Amino acid sequence: MSLAREMASHGYFGDDTMTGQTPWQRIASSPYAVGAQVVAAGQNIGWGTGGLATPQGVVEEWMRSPPHRLILLSSSYRDVGAGVAPIAPSSVTDERPGATYTVEFAARG
Repeated sequence: MSLAREMASHGYFGDDTMTGQTPWQRIASSPYAVGAQVVAAGQNIGWGTGGLATPQGVVEEWMRSPPHRLILLSSSYRDVGAGVAPIAPSSVTDERPGATYTVEFAARG
């Protein structure tokens, strides 16, 4: 299950899974890390309702946030993976219609 779907399904919003696994632990334990001496990674998560529930709306919000913008525009990452759930976490939206997004950026060395 993607982190976006897990957050939406279980009504929470955070970088780690419900079991406490961090983004870097997820990437390091995935096939992506096999054979790599070093793996650099970054993650952006977001949710929105209304116009902010669209991919464009979420990316525009990330671009307005200096830490999220830095990750999006970094030349350090070469690969990207995205997760989308067509519902926003109930803990942050009062169950209004929305969407939840996760984007993982990485580079192997």
